[in-house]
Amino acid sequence: MKKTVSRIIISHVIGFIIFLILLAIANMLLPKINILLYSEMINFFNSSILFLLFLMLLGMINEIFWGFYFPFNVLAPVSAAILSKFVIDFIQMIWNLIQNYTVIKINIPFEILGPGVFFIVIITGYILLIARHGKPKEECKKVIVKEKKSIKPKIINRIVRKKKIKKKR
Repeated sequence: MKKTVSRIIISHVIGFIIFLILLAIANMLLPKINILLYSEMINFFNSSILFLLFLMLLGMINEIFWGFYFPFNVLAPVSAAILSKFVIDFIQMIWNLIQNYTVIKINIPFEILGPGVFFIVIITGYILLIARHGKPKEECKKVIVKEKKSIKPKIINRIVRKKKIKKKR
């Protein structure tokens, strides 16, 4: 089934609403649970709501771009790379929060990791576009399924017989 733009938007919005509901429940439990780490994590997510909304919108735009045909999907790798950079930034924020509560301090070079992931995502995104011949993901899945169904049963039987002969030896 092909994902339409409206289906992509609805699924992302529903996912974010579910996250907000879970965060509201966690906020209601905040006075009852007297654990410092729990309150710090809830405060972290409360302060990051706008950033997470931005990530959701960027992810939605990215998924919409990947659903288009060439030339409209040319921006898909760029939007994926921008999204990956912001995801790395969010992971860095979580990592800094975790480092406040651990004894072992491990330094991850996020200033190198962010741009590195950005360029890797752009390069692999364009390689993927070229490999798909500019078609969206759903269209390529249909082609692969058709190719699998077109293999003749005789060829499959021949391959199976060869494997059985090798096992007997």
